[in-house]
Amino acid sequence: MVPKIIHIIVGPKANFLIKKCIYSWSVLNDVGFEIMIWDDNKILDFMKKHYAFTLGAIENARNHAEVADLARYAIVHYFGGYYFDWDIELLNKGRFLYLCDSNPLGFLIQDPINQTLAPEAFSALPGEFFFNCLLDNIVDIFSNNFRDSMPTPHYSGPFRMREVFYFHKQRTRQSIKLVKEVFLYDYLEIRQMPPREVEVPMIHYWIHSWLPVAESR
Repeated sequence: MVPKIIHIIVGPKANFLIKKCIYSWSVLNDVGFEIMIWDDNKILDFMKKHYAFTLGAIENARNHAEVADLARYAIVHYFGGYYFDWDIELLNKGRFLYLCDSNPLGFLIQDPINQTLAPEAFSALPGEFFFNCLLDNIVDIFSNNFRDSMPTPHYSGPFRMREVFYFHKQRTRQSIKLVKEVFLYDYLEIRQMPPREVEVPMIHYWIHSWLPVAESR
């Protein structure tokens, strides 16, 4: 089973919505979940200690999103557990626990429009091969000076996840879930948020607080 750990990476400017989202996960404490909050200092210390080969890419990142991408893959690779962006709110505890129980080896979320995988929400056992491949691939792109030809989503985000998964999907233990199996709205619907009964675990507000508008997917 995936360890009962929720990992959340936080930035320096948390507004009311962000605080609401982070607090929403505390309802899982009574069923044995631990919430681990990762700020810049904790991330850097962790990466130096356990994933030093990524430091060049981290110290020369073009934005916080690239640091967060490398960190989230490494953190879940090391500890196992669940990663969620700080603008994801838990809406339905029961549905979330069912998602966990029905995907005991972890899950990845796929957008059916372009088959990208969501870096904002996933789960895995410790040592998941897919995340090891992701880290190696991103560092290889950086080390060979190809990064600057790519926007962040293609370099380290959803499109990079898609490309790596394409080559290594036979070796990952994670299940694939579609966006609307997990989130109340997809990326386009979130702007209007049409009335809908909550029959899924979460809502993602897609604030894109760490990316320039031009690089948001």
